[in-house]
Formats: sequence, structure tokens, C-alpha cells
Amino acid sequence: MWNSKKYDQLAHDTWPGAQNWFDALEFIFGSVFCIEVCLKMGGLKMEFWKKAWNWFDLGLVLFWILEASLRSLLESLPMDSSLLRIARLLRLLRLLRLARTVQGFDSLVMMTTALRGSISALLWVAALLTIVQMMFALLSNQLLMAYVLDKTQDLADRQNVFKLFGTFSRSMLTMFELTLGNWVPVARVLQETAGGAWVIFSIA
Repeated sequence: MWNSKKYDQLAHDTWPGAQNWFDALEFIFGSVFCIEVCLKMGGLKMEFWKKAWNWFDLGLVLFWILEASLRSLLESLPMDSSLLRIARLLRLLRLLRLARTVQGFDSLVMMTTALRGSISALLWVAALLTIVQMMFALLSNQLLMAYVLDKTQDLADRQNVFKLFGTFSRSMLTMFELTLGNWVPVARVLQETAGGAWVIFSIA
């Protein structure tokens, strides 16, 4: 389909032996996590079960043991392989373990504290921005519907404007495009159809 050797080769041909390396690394890290949990259970005893992070670590280790021991069986079952890949993505939850080490770095603690303190302000800003976008979406929809319904204009141009501002949902989506920086296609369509004055609206 692609005229490039880079996309025509299979994974094991592009990177021979990669699967063996990944399996070895997975076994090493899984074994380390398993040993860590066992040592914590033996050292902390009943205190081990009182912390949510310990339950989280234990769940990840048990999932790794189950997945590693039943991998051949799971792959042989008549099931969608995408479901198995999605289940394996749960192992990425191990990255959440790094959150516990943030307390050891002053700069990261300051950054995360600032982010946590700005959540309420961020929500209010998002709400205000959404309201403003709704107002302009309704305004542009009402103003441009006159052009869309004008049968003297070219049908293709009217259809292009309708795709952008024909309904409230379309207009709202277009406003998000303008806000996030993708204003050039919208400005081009409005300039070539509804008139050059709409360029000011697009870039304002």
C-alpha cells in the first residue's frame, strides 16, 4: 500500500530479536517488583495492608504473574487479539508508582503543588471560555445562515459554509478550531465565500 520499504516490512524483520529483548526486560522488571512486594509483606506484616499503594503494587504484580503464566493459553484462545493488547496496556499503570517518589524532589513537589492549586482557576477559565465560544458560535451561525440559504450563491460554497457553521454543534466545533490555532482553513473558506470582512472575525 505504501511505496516505502519502511512500511512494507514486518516488525520482526525490521528489528530482529526485539521481542526476545522485550520479554527478557519484562521478566527482569516483573521479578524485581515481585521481590519488592514480598519483602514489604514480610517486613511490614499487617501494616502492609493499610496503605492503598501497597494494594496497588500487589495488584500489578499479580496481574503480571497471571499474564506471564497464561500468555500461551490466552494467545491460543479464539478471541480478538486487540482485547489482549488492551489488557496488556494495563501494565502501564506501573508508571503511577513514580508518583510516590515525587516527594523526594523539591522542584517536582513545587510544580505539582502549583498545578494542584490552579485546578479551580483552570475550571473557571474553561467555563468562561466555553460560554464565550457558545455566544460567538450562535452569532456566527445566525449571521451566516443568510448566506447558506441564499440560492443565488454557488451551491458548493454554501455547502462549505454549512459544514462549518450550519448548526450550533458545527459552529461550536469550528469555534474550538479557531481557538486552538487552526484558524487558517476557516478564514480561507469565509474569505472566499461569505466575504473578506469575515477574516477579521477569524483572526480576532
